[in-house]
Amino acid sequence: MKNLYLILCIILTSFVMKAQTSVDALRYSQKKIAGTAKYVSMGGAFSALGADISCLTTNPAGLGVYRSSEFTITPSFYMSDAMSEYQNLKYSDVKYNFNFGNIGLVFNNKIPDRLEANKWKSVSFGFGYNKLNNFNERIITEGYNNSSSILDEWQLRANGSNAEDLSPFDTQLAYDTWLIDTLGSNTNYTTAMNSYGQLQRKSLTAKGGISQFNFSFGANYDDRIYLGAGVGFTSLRYVEDGIYVEDDVKDAIYDFKSLKVEDYLKTTGAGIDFKVGVIYRAQDWLRLSAAFHTPTFYAMEDEYNRTISSSFDNGDGYEASSPSGNFEYAMTTPFKAIGGMAFVINKIAIISTEYEYSDVSETRFREDNTDYFDVNNSIKRSYDSQHNLRCGTEINLNPISLRLGFAYSTSPYKTNILNNGETFVYSAGIGYREKNFFIDLAYQLYNKTEKYYLYNENLAPPFETKYTNSLIAFTFGYKF
Repeated sequence: MKNLYLILCIILTSFVMKAQTSVDALRYSQKKIAGTAKYVSMGGAFSALGADISCLTTNPAGLGVYRSSEFTITPSFYMSDAMSEYQNLKYSDVKYNFNFGNIGLVFNNKIPDRLEANKWKSVSFGFGYNKLNNFNERIITEGYNNSSSILDEWQLRANGSNAEDLSPFDTQLAYDTWLIDTLGSNTNYTTAMNSYGQLQRKSLTAKGGISQFNFSFGANYDDRIYLGAGVGFTSLRYVEDGIYVEDDVKDAIYDFKSLKVEDYLKTTGAGIDFKVGVIYRAQDWLRLSAAFHTPTFYAMEDEYNRTISSSFDNGDGYEASSPSGNFEYAMTTPFKAIGGMAFVINKIAIISTEYEYSDVSETRFREDNTDYFDVNNSIKRSYDSQHNLRCGTEINLNPISLRLGFAYSTSPYKTNILNNGETFVYSAGIGYREKNFFIDLAYQLYNKTEKYYLYNENLAPPFETKYTNSLIAFTFGYKF
């Protein structure tokens, strides 16, 4: 029963204004497959292949595979399509975003073979920007509710408290707009609704993402062992605007006309992590790899506020706003371990696989003079280790290459009660290469289904949102 409560709380906090929550821990510890078009089209399965600037975010040993210097740039077009269903009503919306999935530069330096015994072939240095996650989405859901209102939740929260002790982010605002009021005593509350049947609508627009600047080096030993290490500087930005409305469009509720809740949240962060990796060419046709990432150590800041307004049939209307919240804190994401295997068949075909392990339950919030025990304990008890599998293949029809990819992530939840959390990613692409330049095109399809509550799970049914996100990436590269 405790696990059920924790999981439901996680979903609830996606649509309720709060401070740092376990939902934030999940959101900021996840990464999507983004980078060069070649990397995207092969499902991100590049740990054992290398020679792609996107490897800076996964296995820096891939730099050791380079045989020349290279510059790449990847403009990308992202589309988030969200279909929501609530109380048997469906609504879909789309949000578009243009960004750069990758900009990178690799300098390859061949080591002079002055000594016959010298087996070090080259050293490469890479400097690159890669997109790690895209938060752009727009969700709209609506339906009629004949059994409850968000006012019922505020009433439950307010009961037992004097008016001066109410929360400035919800119950105090509801009290100031006459949506709840005392009845019979100073700590017993009633709501402005004496019946139900109102239209409920929730719209949420999110934007931002996670990007990383990497500085890495790789070395080639005897064309057999490739070593690499690097440091990543991560930039995080998440902005969410939410509007929740209850509207008596059927004029079925005495005196009550409508209420609106407007939420704003902005989170920014800067982090750092370190990576090491190795690729071993066991045979000309077989490559094995391993890489390890330290946790990302973030310095974070939240800004947030809420406004509630009400209107009544007699023409009265009220509005109240919360104080502007601002809070600085620290967050660490889990470490990651990556293993890969690639088969190179006569320089005609490549089959590559990659496995990544991380434990979302190890995400932690910290700050001096702030007790994060409850939130961190919720994270630990609600989430579990996550297993990510990525596969890709390429057929070389010189100078044209054809590519396919697939990626699967297991659920990060310990108990799959409301959401199982699995994700599926499908990709395809084509490339054209000459001696000094190349161009690649990729398409990626990302599928995920989630359920949310508009408010207290004991009062309202969940609504379901199906995400069908698309990414088109184009890479231009120049070798020198």
